[in-house]
This record gives sequence, C-alpha cells and structure tokens, in this order.
Amino acid sequence: MVVMKVAPNEVLTGEKCQSKLEGLRKKWNVWSRLMMLSGFGRDPTHGTPTAPDYVWEQEIRVRLGYCLLDPKCSC
Repeated sequence: MVVMKVAPNEVLTGEKCQSKLEGLRKKWNVWSRLMMLSGFGRDPTHGTPTAPDYVWEQEIRVRLGYCLLDPKCSC
C-alpha cells in the first residue's frame, strides 16, 4: 500500500495522483530491471538494489551509452 503525505489543507486532484502514479511506475521499472540483471541483489531491510562497485560502473556505462564511445569497454 502506498501512502501519500498531504498537507492539512492540500487538495489531491486526479492530475496530481496520476503524476505520482507515473513517477512510481518509472521507479518500479528501474528497480525490477536491476533485479533481473546479473550481479544485482536486494538489501533485505530496505529493498534497495545492491551490487559490487564494478557492476554499478558497468550498468552506468551501458545506460549512459559510454560503451558505444569506449573501444576498450567489454560490456
């Protein structure tokens, strides 16, 4: 269940809820993609993705397109 903190006099509009939902979907897509990649695990307390530094570095390079520019890249 997702709980939104709202100021006492703030009105939640459908547009605001839709925007929040879209943001949560983007975060879920990133999280679920990372969980499927080799080398990534999950912190049992917080549920955040974990991996050794070299795995993060490779993922960042791939996501930012550095592998296309670096002829030494092996990923």
